[in-house]
Amino acid sequence: MDHVVIEDGAKIGSCILSRSTRIGAKAELSKSIAQPGYEVDDGANLKGEKLDTADWDPRVMGDG
Repeated sequence: MDHVVIEDGAKIGSCILSRSTRIGAKAELSKSIAQPGYEVDDGANLKGEKLDTADWDPRVMGDG
């Protein structure tokens, strides 16, 4: 994992986290895949998800 941030109280099980992923405080992730740069909200509860950044607008995200 390259520079992954996992906040306090987050629970992660059987997940693939790509570079620059952020997992919010008290979030719960199970059997999920996070693409580079994805940010999981605080308290989120996700199971079996493909967390994709393809639909993000780079101008909004500060990349463009």
